[in-house]
Amino acid sequence: MTNAEGATLRDQFMAENVQWILQQEQRNGHENIFVTGHNSHVAKWGSSDSMGKLLSKDVANGYYVIGTDFYKTHCNMPTRSPEKRTIQVFYSHDPLAKAAKLAGFDICWLDFTKVPENSELGRQTSEYTYMGTFGESYSIIMRLLPPSYRMFQPPAVLYDSMIFEGK
Repeated sequence: MTNAEGATLRDQFMAENVQWILQQEQRNGHENIFVTGHNSHVAKWGSSDSMGKLLSKDVANGYYVIGTDFYKTHCNMPTRSPEKRTIQVFYSHDPLAKAAKLAGFDICWLDFTKVPENSELGRQTSEYTYMGTFGESYSIIMRLLPPSYRMFQPPAVLYDSMIFEGK
């Protein structure tokens, strides 16, 4: 099995687990559940069949996803040595996160369904842009090649809304 096949299988299992949890909660009279996960797993669209992409097809309009991004972040990441970690500073290069910072917000939430499509903000949410994305690893390549820790996608296609850290 390739890494890509393994990742797809993992997301399929995660989607099945979420569906099972939802069914259990519905039996107890609860119609909604709240699930957290990495942006790449919860996103409604992507090149692979992520958990979010699978759930958005199965649950239809019942799947509401909130992505996250940052202007600047300090990440506590593992090194090659299992007993050591390193704190690294990264910038996402997301203009929406930068706008949150310039507006003086430490944190803010933007609901894309409330943004007028014909506005400048609507254009920014629907165009491809860089957003930060990390896994549980660090490499010097991230310093030399910032796109290695950024994805280039349209935020409003991936998520229904986003939380931005503007620090």
